Amino acid sequence: MNLPYHLARIFVLLIALILHEVAHAVVALWNGDPTAKNLGRISINPMRHFDYLGLLMILTLPVGYGKPVPINVYNFKRKRLGYFTVAIAGVTVNFLLSFILMGIYVPLMVYTRILSLGNFISSFLFYFFYLGIFINIYLMIFNLLPIYPLDGFRVVESITKERNPYTVFMRKYGQYILLGLIVISLMGEYIYPDLVISYPFLDPLSYVLNVVSRWIVNPILKLWQIIWGVA
Repeated sequence: MNLPYHLARIFVLLIALILHEVAHAVVALWNGDPTAKNLGRISINPMRHFDYLGLLMILTLPVGYGKPVPINVYNFKRKRLGYFTVAIAGVTVNFLLSFILMGIYVPLMVYTRILSLGNFISSFLFYFFYLGIFINIYLMIFNLLPIYPLDGFRVVESITKERNPYTVFMRKYGQYILLGLIVISLMGEYIYPDLVISYPFLDPLSYVLNVVSRWIVNPILKLWQIIWGVA
């Protein structure tokens, strides 16, 4: 058992998920809606933010999600703008966390030996930064999928007409679609992993996360390398 890896993964997931959900609640309050605040969602207590299906994903897949933050759009000063900014608040925080961790990771790897000493602390720090970079990007990508109840669906709702066919359909069936994707990905992870090596799309969630994350992470790492003078 790689204890530093698993501890780092737990810390990263807790930080990423808690700050993601707190961001939704804080931005809702900024927009005039105290619903989430009154329900105790501006809290670092992880138990206030866990969703059963999202927790199952966290334990078995590279990504997951927290319990949706309750909002009342009729409290917003500007309804559509408020709904949109609340919807993107969580993924914005995940992106910023990943961006900052990359900015710290690059000089530590280049100018120090802290992350490569081979002891428990250095292994934990290496995994913390490495997993922190990718897990936050994974959470951002996953939550931007336009499937109810994810943030991407909320973004679609905020920029389209009320009760359009897509949002009506997703509110009825989105959870089942999401559950189906999770089941297929779990099968790919644990039942036919050898087949997934040849046909990665058989694990659709991991395939999308890995491909899109590289598009995002690689240019940002390059930017930080330029900034730190190690390109």
